[in-house]
Amino acid sequence: MKRSQLGSAKQAVSAKRPRTESSYQTFSSKQSKLGTAYDPAFEQKFKDNGVFMDNRGPKPKNWTDIQTRLARPRRSLSPTQFSQAEFEKFQEANEKATSENTTMATAFLPYIAGTTNILSEGDVVFNNLRPWPVGAIKAVKPDSYDGSNPSDLRLEIRELLSELIEPSTNKSRPILANSFTAGIDATRDPDILRRQTLRDGGEGGRAMAAIRTYIDPKTAYDGNAYAMTSTYHPGGGLLTLYTVHAVEVTGEKYPAEYHMIQLRSFSMVDAPATFREGATWLRNGRDLMKEYRDDHIAKANNKFQTQQAAAANHAAQALFPVQPLPNPLPRVIVAVPSPQTARREGLRPRQ
Repeated sequence: MKRSQLGSAKQAVSAKRPRTESSYQTFSSKQSKLGTAYDPAFEQKFKDNGVFMDNRGPKPKNWTDIQTRLARPRRSLSPTQFSQAEFEKFQEANEKATSENTTMATAFLPYIAGTTNILSEGDVVFNNLRPWPVGAIKAVKPDSYDGSNPSDLRLEIRELLSELIEPSTNKSRPILANSFTAGIDATRDPDILRRQTLRDGGEGGRAMAAIRTYIDPKTAYDGNAYAMTSTYHPGGGLLTLYTVHAVEVTGEKYPAEYHMIQLRSFSMVDAPATFREGATWLRNGRDLMKEYRDDHIAKANNKFQTQQAAAANHAAQALFPVQPLPNPLPRVIVAVPSPQTARREGLRPRQ
């Protein structure tokens, strides 16, 4: 048999040979990563949708205000409240965080994020949001996100903006998510976190742009950041914060661009002072994002009520129109009888 014929025969046998279990697992694993943060092409897909990790790009207009606000000291993180002993407990918990779940549950949430009354959820599939137009991007499942109580925003507005601000088909989940945290175990590539937070930031920026457009389309894209993301990698104890701001564009396949800018990063395992500063910035940032949500929800509700009142007034005028008075008004002449006429007709003369 000739060499070329032998090669063809081998190819035919190989084509007929069934895949082993391990080959199927490898293929399945690769397929499951497509369209997720584990896919190296993931960042490019978001660039194609107008979402950019743009650290050297233009900063949001409220950049300085955000920095000033996030740097405010917190009493709960003072040296008397968070001591050297507490810092060492955190270091121990961080060292034992061998998986993504333990990283978030034992190191990030109890120590760095701390106790708060902010409404938050974790591991919720964002299966109600409008798909991004370019690329096969799977539904977002943030490690942790902050949002608002659905009942805070009028039902009519929620229904109108549902696929942009209601992340889950379970309507009881927090809405208008604009603050996210992504964590990972120590052995994972930090680039995965970068892609995760890019995905989260795109959703947060889009949600806030949607409600701002409802409030006033003319000022929706004002260049300010109203969303924030953070990542935590236990390998070096690295906490990184990002702002997200929307920019209106014309002539593109998408109506707006969303730019993520790195705000600060902290090595949380370095020293107590560094830990306190990083936790301060994160906690203050979450508080600020809640204030942004509350403010926008109040403005949206107020606009709806104003429109509703105007519509009711218009309907009332249509049902019961008010007839305008003639202009000029007609003259009214009152004849007063003379005394003689009054006596003759039995009328009492005016006094």
